[in-house]
Parts: sequence; C-alpha cells; structure tokens
Amino acid sequence: MRILFLILLACSLFAQNISEILYSIEVKNDLSQKTKEENGGISYIFTRLDMDALQIRSLHDILRLTPLTEKFNRYGLFDPYNPDSLIPFLSTYIKIYLDDHELGGVLYGSGLAILGDLDLGFVDHVEVYTQAPSLEVSTEPSVIIIKLYTKRAERDGGTSLYAQKESKNSSLLSLSFGKVFTSNSLYIYGARQKKGFAHPLGLDRDFRRSHALFSLYTKDQEFLFYGSSHHRGGFIGPSLDAKPNDSQIHTKFIHLHYLKKFRRFSFKTTFENMVNKTHFSESPILTYINRQPLSDFATHSHSFQATFDLSYKYENARHALLMGAKYKYKHQKFDYIKIDHETLPPGKGPNNQKIYQLYAQESFYLTPNSVFNAGIAIDFVKNESNIDDYWIRLYRLGHTYVKDNWTFKSNYAHIEYHIDPYLMNSFFVTQPDLPSTKIDNVFEDIKYSLDTNQQLELVGGYLRGRNYLFPNRESKLYTVDHALSTLYFSFQYDWSYRPFSKLRTLFSYEKIDNIPMIGSYKFSQCTLSHYHPFENFLFFEEFFVSKFDHSAIRSDMNVGAKYHLLSNLDFSFRIDNLFDNTYNYPFRRIDPLTFRPLPTLRVPYSGRRAMVCMEWTF
Repeated sequence: MRILFLILLACSLFAQNISEILYSIEVKNDLSQKTKEENGGISYIFTRLDMDALQIRSLHDILRLTPLTEKFNRYGLFDPYNPDSLIPFLSTYIKIYLDDHELGGVLYGSGLAILGDLDLGFVDHVEVYTQAPSLEVSTEPSVIIIKLYTKRAERDGGTSLYAQKESKNSSLLSLSFGKVFTSNSLYIYGARQKKGFAHPLGLDRDFRRSHALFSLYTKDQEFLFYGSSHHRGGFIGPSLDAKPNDSQIHTKFIHLHYLKKFRRFSFKTTFENMVNKTHFSESPILTYINRQPLSDFATHSHSFQATFDLSYKYENARHALLMGAKYKYKHQKFDYIKIDHETLPPGKGPNNQKIYQLYAQESFYLTPNSVFNAGIAIDFVKNESNIDDYWIRLYRLGHTYVKDNWTFKSNYAHIEYHIDPYLMNSFFVTQPDLPSTKIDNVFEDIKYSLDTNQQLELVGGYLRGRNYLFPNRESKLYTVDHALSTLYFSFQYDWSYRPFSKLRTLFSYEKIDNIPMIGSYKFSQCTLSHYHPFENFLFFEEFFVSKFDHSAIRSDMNVGAKYHLLSNLDFSFRIDNLFDNTYNYPFRRIDPLTFRPLPTLRVPYSGRRAMVCMEWTF
C-alpha cells in the first residue's frame, strides 16, 4: 500500500512539474514581454495565453474586458464616441496599430470603423493603452491605442487549419502557414468570415469578410501585407424611422508596411488604400439633407494614405532619447454622391491633406527607481482647396516611481486632433473650417504587487476637452463652444494562481459632464475573467455587469472550454451571453413625414450565441 502511495505521489509531482515546465516555456516565449511599453501609460495586456484560453477572436472580445464599450452606431460599426447620429464615424480618438504601424485610418482617421469586428486569428497578443499614451507607443494624437502584434513563424510554424461554426448563420474558416529559413521568418494567413445577427425591424447588420496577411521578418527588416474585402448590411444607416428598404456597405482595403532598422535609427513606411461603396434607400422618405427630402442615397469613394517615419533612439544608464520626423499624405475623394439617382457636383472640401510632424521624448532616470518623461510632437497640417492650414501640438509629462512592491505613475498630456478631409466642407458639418479638438488629461496609476503572481492596480484621472465636434438635431457636426469634462477611475486585480490558471477582475467608472442636449452621462461596469485547466481541458468563464446612465443594471456571462485531443488537434466550444441579458443600445426613431418621435429601438451588439471550433496543425 505504501509503495502504491509513493507511485501515485511521484506521478502527481511529475505531472505538476511537467505543467510548470510547459508554463515556464509559455511565459518565456510570450512576445508581449518584448513589446509592451512599461512607461507608455495605462495598459491592458492580453498575452498569447490569454488569447488562447479565453478564445479571443475579435476586437469585440477585447473591448468587453477593458473600460471601453462595444457600442456601435447607426451603420453597425463600432463607434463608442458616437451619440446616435447620422455621421458615419466619430471615434477618431481610438487608433489601431498592426506591429507598430497605424492600421485602417485612411478614411475615418481610425481603423476601428472598418476593422472593429476583424477576425484576430493572425494575432499573437494585444496591448490596449488608454488616457493619452506616450510617444513611444504612438506619435499620433489619440486617447486610446489598440496594438495588434502578428504571429511569428518561430512560434507558429507549420500549417494550421481553423474552422468555426456559430449560431445565427455564422462561420469562420482560416488557414495559416509559418516557416523559419536561415534568419528569416515567414507567416501567411487567410480567412473567410461570415457573421449573422438578429434582425429587429428587418434591419440587416450581417457581414462577410475575406482577408489575407503576408509577413516576412529578418533580423533588421519587416515587411507586411494585409488585404480584405468586406460586405455588410448598413443597419439603420441614415433612415429616420429605422425602416430602410436597402442598406449596404462594401469595402475593399489594402495595407502595406515596411520597417528597416540600422544602428540607432529606424525607418518605417506605410501605404493604405480603400474603396468604399454605400447604398441606402427607403420609401417614401429615407432622410433629409439640407432640409430636402430624399429616398435614395449612394456613394462611391476611394482613399489613399502614405506615411514615412524616421526615428532615432539612444539609451544609456541615465536617460533615453527618442526623436524623429514623420510625413503623412492623405488623399480622399468621392467619385460620386447620388441623391435620388441624381449625381451631386464635386464637393468643395480638400482631396489632399499633408501632415508634417517633428517629435521628441526624453526619459531621465532621476534615481535607479525614479524616471521622468517629457515628450512633444508638433504637426503642420496643409490642406488643399479653400480650407486653412493649421498647426497642432501634443505634449506629455510623466513620472514613474518604483518602491518595493509599489509603482506610481503620474501623467499629464495635452492633445490636439486633426480634422479628416472627408468631413471638411461636407454636408456632415455646419461650417467649412472646423477647429481642432483640444484635450487636457491628467491621471495617477498606482500598482501594488502582493507577490509575484498577484497585482492590484488603481487608476484615477480627469479629462477636459474643448472644441469637441458634436451633432446637432439635424445630425450635422458643429463645434461645442464650452468644455466637456470627464472623471474616471478603475480598479483591477490579477492573480495567476497556478500554471495556465488566471483570474482577472476590473471595475471602471466614467462620468462626462456638459454634454450638449444631454447634460451628464455615467457609465460603470465590472468584468471578471477566469481560465483554468483540468486534465486535457482548458475552461474559461467571463462575467459582465454594466450600467449605462439611468438604465437598469445588466449582467451576462460567457463560458467555454478547449479540449486538447492530440498534440496537434484541439476542439473547443463557447457560449456568449449565456443569459441573453446584455445591454440594449438605444437608437432614436422619428416619423419622417410628421417629425413625431417613434418608440426607441433598442438593440444589443449580439444576443446569445453558441459556437464550436476545431484547430488542426500539421
């Protein structure tokens, strides 16, 4: 009996040691440890293990686990800062990066508009930086940066086939290939995606996307190509009563970037091209433009953006210097705008915009555990047509202090924003020249490590903005003549209590004052995510509680598990919104003939959804 006990104990210890060894390899190969910026600001890091264990496949899955929201606009696009207006997109303060190159900002100034529901099968890990991150994270004027880092062949070599079938007529099929030869790393990814949603009032928000990625990395060079073709239902669109007869959006998008490093210098260039077609129709009246009724509205536009960035980086034991120059060229043109099948004359806004930027950031190590950061970026924006040129500035001061288990980050930032060409002198605005929005932001970030596996983090801050663009009752943008203020704080607890086991909880609160026609707005939420292994299974649970202003508290959860059948074959299942009780976003409706308000339409981003998946590597 004693011998049997010793054998069982030895097997148990051996299994535990194997698990710990595999976990240490996982941590050692974690690319997020190499890419995250400790002094970049407030960050939410989703490692490769987090991505796999929580079955994260889209930005929607990421946004739900941060203080951001999954709010979408009348066109079905992710747009957290759009207050239910007819404007196509207003969340330009959020930027998306792919391997440290801006992605998708070619038309609306933010990739979130066209890539918010992107399949992330080619992504190794995700970093979300909030509250005006440092120039090391991005030199673009922004409040929130979402960084996607692609998989590398060193870790994802061979061929992998992934298949996913969901409820609501949704599916995903992807194929990837990775290979390392000499000092080069090649990774290729392709996927076809179809997503279906419930259709209240017959509104279509379904989409289909085919996209591909090709990347090649050497010791000092990086090359990446990404292309997608995307067709989606345009949801409500500009319809006043939310009953369009037809609502369609077609987008073709290409992104190409190159990076070359030599000594302390780095040269980056990015090219993007997008073709966008829309069509909306309704009988008898779809909407009004310039007080004229219309029943059919169609557009065709193409946009191009090129960026060239040369930077210099030097670091020693006492300080670190980053400085550089960037040039960005933006071209945007409507090939046609048709109202009731009549083509409008060309607009008076600029087709071309040139942005010249100089930036620098210095980090001084005052003591071995205290560092002070100061950064500045100055942009000169040159417009065509009758739109005035202008200057914008971005500067940031920060201090990080580390003492024993404590970390204190204090930051102040001033940000001014570009006005994208598609808005200038268009029927979306009330005035030809729009002043740039100016934001001042200050925050304190306090972290305390209980031990090597547990960490507490408390964040508090205040943001004040001027010259915000806000839609009036006719959904045209105008400049708000008074300041808006935002008070926010969050509390997060992380606990990696066993190998491949992690618990994370986050509570956040935000209050915005002086909003036109609204007054104040409050939003609070609490999220809990947890994953843990059992034999060949890896289970996860996510729990969400949210409260939007005066609405009732809503709660829901996601559950799932992955089964490791063979060394190269995994099966998984997942159920989202198990209780089917997520927040229903409100959309105003108006009778276009009498202008009387109709019952508000309330729609969740996604109701209850089930999916099964298979991944085979060979």
